[in-house]
Amino acid sequence: MFERVRQLQPLTGEKIAQMPYFEEYRELLKSPWADLNNSPANGTGGILAGFFLDSFREGIPFLHIDFGAMPFTKKTSDGQPEGATGFGVKTLYYYAKHRCMTKR
Repeated sequence: MFERVRQLQPLTGEKIAQMPYFEEYRELLKSPWADLNNSPANGTGGILAGFFLDSFREGIPFLHIDFGAMPFTKKTSDGQPEGATGFGVKTLYYYAKHRCMTKR
């Protein structure tokens, strides 16, 4: 699934990368008070968010696109203009459009 989304980069201009998937990170979601801790305090937020979602998918393939860190930028960069970015929206749009067109 990641490869299909990655192939949309030239069309969307949204740069994406596959995050590491180290099984030992799953241990960071353990909590003494809840089934899972959805916001552990450390520097692996996007990765842990993927593990958190993975806990509920019941074998269904999924792709986690982390929108959390990209809502606004203070300057123009190679991948985004200054201001509100809407990062990921074009990728999701074209992915869904392509999936609908190929399911006919």
